[in-house]
Amino acid sequence: MANIEDDGRSIEQLPSALLATIVTKLDVTSICSVASTCRTFKACALQSLSFLPNFHLLEIALSVDLLSRLLPPNPYLRSLKVDCNWLDDSAIQHLIRPSLHELCLQNCLDFSGKLLSEIGRRCKDLRSLSLGAVAENRGTSIHISDLEELLTGCTQLETLILMFDVSLILGHNIAQVWALASPKLTSLEIGYISSVTVTERA
Repeated sequence: MANIEDDGRSIEQLPSALLATIVTKLDVTSICSVASTCRTFKACALQSLSFLPNFHLLEIALSVDLLSRLLPPNPYLRSLKVDCNWLDDSAIQHLIRPSLHELCLQNCLDFSGKLLSEIGRRCKDLRSLSLGAVAENRGTSIHISDLEELLTGCTQLETLILMFDVSLILGHNIAQVWALASPKLTSLEIGYISSVTVTERA
């Protein structure tokens, strides 16, 4: 079998449609890897990120700068899964997309309740939502109005996993708030007691 290098050809000479097809078969981690190999693959990778239906990258935590480059405008994006350990409210504009049906954000420690309210305002077709450790760090908070906006806005929700310090909303009429939830909601996991709260009360 002839070697491309021996024939004096390089990968840059392959048809762009073929390269694009190769890249679209890869997961996001692999796309990022091939993008670093040559300019041709980098161009293909950046283009493919504009129409990927699924963006799943939970292996590493992204900075806001890197997130903005990896998540260009994409009307075809249906599923987004990201580790948000290095992100805060400034990343909301990059994460929240009206086209999303599934959203999974892990380690949302530095996000405030604004994350919930913005999802409610902009993700009307969301079916599945999982948010981990929302507003866990000091200086961030969740208000009952943020939860209300999430529930009234996401009328198609079927699955909701929402991990945050439930003591933040104790004292409110929780039953009345949950009455706002989508009638399609069939799976619900909510809340935990913050380790900070346990320490302070000990």
